[in-house]
Amino acid sequence: MQDGADNLPVVAGAAGAGLGKDRGARRWSPPSDGPHAPLWSVLRYLPSDFEPYGERSRDDDWGPDCSFGCRWYVRLEGDLAADWGVCANSESPRAGLLTWEHQGCHQFEQAEGERIATRREQADDER
Repeated sequence: MQDGADNLPVVAGAAGAGLGKDRGARRWSPPSDGPHAPLWSVLRYLPSDFEPYGERSRDDDWGPDCSFGCRWYVRLEGDLAADWGVCANSESPRAGLLTWEHQGCHQFEQAEGERIATRREQADDER
């Protein structure tokens, strides 16, 4: 995984992730350079996304994210396909939106032939 949340700087007091100032101190700032920068600059953050992108806690409200075979996650092509896609589920708050593979939503549906990762596997993938 490239440019993961663990590799991004914390920006104290910033609303750089498009969220209110009260949560800004716990947020990171997307990278401003590198191959992912143009996508991070247009990414929409929703409360239903997993932290640090949104307000959903992986500890309290765990579930698989797009990186573990959601049937609705349509990967981009090219070098960034491993990390980026678009949600094609009309029931999801991320429907039609550019999506970082670890944002997640409650409308995850396992793709045929894929298995849902355990919480530990998902945490290991994000490192």
